Amino acid sequence: GRQVTPGHAIEAMWFIMDLGKRLNRPELIQQAMLTTLTMLDYGWDKQCGGIYYFMDRNGCPPQQLEWDQKLWWVHIESLISLLKGYQLTGDRKCLEWFEKVHDYTW
Repeated sequence: GRQVTPGHAIEAMWFIMDLGKRLNRPELIQQAMLTTLTMLDYGWDKQCGGIYYFMDRNGCPPQQLEWDQKLWWVHIESLISLLKGYQLTGDRKCLEWFEKVHDYTW
């Protein structure tokens, strides 16, 4: 119960943003945008850049051998969620993070 997968969490947040838009629930959009930013801050490799595949919520080394891989799909899902967050809320933090993730990815 301690495994955190930042990519899946971030992916789910842009789904929630779409749902918030469809249901006219701006509070869902706002919370999903904030959760995206929180997960990015948590999953970002502050030394080398990129988003880790797996994390342990207690800060212990994850059991998965591939935990520190920075897979392409995690970064693409993050770019999508950040653009949606910026488009729907106008929060500049989304744009700043988008540029950071984009620079790392490409």
